[in-house]
Amino acid sequence: MSADEPDWRQSIVNRLRERSRNESRGKEIILQNNRLIDQASQLTEDNLKLHVENEKLRTALSTGGGKDATGAQLAIAALEKKLLAQQEELTELHKRKGENSQMIVDLSLIVEQQKKLIAEKDKMCELVVNFYFRCMH
Repeated sequence: MSADEPDWRQSIVNRLRERSRNESRGKEIILQNNRLIDQASQLTEDNLKLHVENEKLRTALSTGGGKDATGAQLAIAALEKKLLAQQEELTELHKRKGENSQMIVDLSLIVEQQKKLIAEKDKMCELVVNFYFRCMH
C-alpha cells in the first residue's frame, strides 16, 4: 500500500503543476492587450492634438499669414503626414487588439475544457484509489 501511494500522489502533483502552467499561458496575451489599449489611448490623444494644431495653422494661413504662408503650408503638410502615419498605427493597434481579444476568448475556452477534463480525471483517479483501498482491506 505505501509503495504505490507516493506514485499516485506524485501523479496528482504533476497534473496540478501542468494545469497551473496551462492556465498561466494566456497571461502574456492579456498583458500585451493592456499595453495595446494604452498605446491606442495615447495615439488617440496625440491625434486630437495634431488635429487642433493643424486647424490653428489653417486658421493662421487663411487669415493672411503673409510671408510665413509658405512655411505654414509646409508645416501643415508635415502635420498631415504625421497625422496619417499615426492614424495608420492606431488602425494597426486596433487590429492587433481584436486579434488578441479573440485569442483570449479561444484560450479561455481551452482552459474551461481542460478544467472539465481534469475534473473528470480527478474523479476517475478518486474512484481508482477508493477501489484500490477496498481491495486491500
